[in-house]
Amino acid sequence: MQRQGFCTHLRTFVTPLLGFYRYDKEAPAALTDAFARIHAANLALYTEMGRKGVPDELMQYPLSLGNMIGFLLASNMLEIEFCNWQRSKFSVNHEVRQIFLAMEQHMRMAYPWWEKLSRANTTPAYIFARGSKGIPLE
Repeated sequence: MQRQGFCTHLRTFVTPLLGFYRYDKEAPAALTDAFARIHAANLALYTEMGRKGVPDELMQYPLSLGNMIGFLLASNMLEIEFCNWQRSKFSVNHEVRQIFLAMEQHMRMAYPWWEKLSRANTTPAYIFARGSKGIPLE
């Protein structure tokens, strides 16, 4: 997002408290179980570090990848429109695309006229690799 010129982009510390990544496409049950075990291990480690007085800044480093991270961002409408246009294409990573589509949906709810200005591609589809056509989500 910094490449897009946003005024503010501030993320939270990495903690297991916001939840863990959930794969939203077809996958074996073992994957969901593995993610749940990793999240539980992260939570146990995080709790123990907190009990021992490890500062928040340092507690995030040993946690495995996959924890949800909160962020704040502020931008003007031109910047958000451009970024949503760029990041809602089929060629964008599916998970990243979902974040920007959620921002687009929020803008459309907050400003009914936003849909007339926005170039975001809100087609419910994804693609495995770069290409020009999406695969519909069912």
